[in-house]
Amino acid sequence: MNNEQIQIQITWKNMQYLWKLFLDNKKIPSVIFMNKLKNSLIDKLKNNYNEEQDIFINISSKFLPSIQRFIQYWNDTIIIDENETDWEIEEILGLYKKWCSLNNEPNSNINENKILDLISYYYPSIEIEKDKYILGIKSSLWDKQLDIQIALDNLKQTTRDKYNENNDNSHRVSTPAIHCNISIYDAYAHYCNFTKKNNQSNISSKNYFEKYIFDNYPEYILDNKFLEPQWYLL
Repeated sequence: MNNEQIQIQITWKNMQYLWKLFLDNKKIPSVIFMNKLKNSLIDKLKNNYNEEQDIFINISSKFLPSIQRFIQYWNDTIIIDENETDWEIEEILGLYKKWCSLNNEPNSNINENKILDLISYYYPSIEIEKDKYILGIKSSLWDKQLDIQIALDNLKQTTRDKYNENNDNSHRVSTPAIHCNISIYDAYAHYCNFTKKNNQSNISSKNYFEKYIFDNYPEYILDNKFLEPQWYLL
């Protein structure tokens, strides 16, 4: 990111957001049309306005670097994917901090409310539910579904191995091994433990994990609580 460039120019879109921040901080309602505001600013800052690029040059704001930093993070890492749902604002915040660390960027005091505000303003097509869940995106920094699937494959293999071991032992006493259901709760616990064991810092919520199970293994679900034995035996 070119910090020098950020310090000496403000796009009209960013200027509108800074105006919004000012109104929010002062708790003042918006009573002026954007065209009128723009004309007024151009009149006062006519020596700083570049009409061709629609930017104000040689002026800045202390709020601008953190705004630009988040936009850069979003553009670098967020991918539109209509099949994805229920990304949480908390997860976006965690990945933003990770991105800052990877890129030696200062980790500003951004919070979940600020992220919601930035997404709503700069990416209005992104759907947000209950001020918590973001729909239709995924991140290049974390493949949530792949992590879950790898953990489930591990659970399937370990459970199958345990069943086969018990079945081999049971032949000695002529008592067949019992096929057991796996509770989705236990499957989630396995996923969490497996993830931590492999030194991965990101863990999906239980709701997201359950939705992945219901979407990908509906034929093996019993009473909305269990995975039937066929899931790990086949």
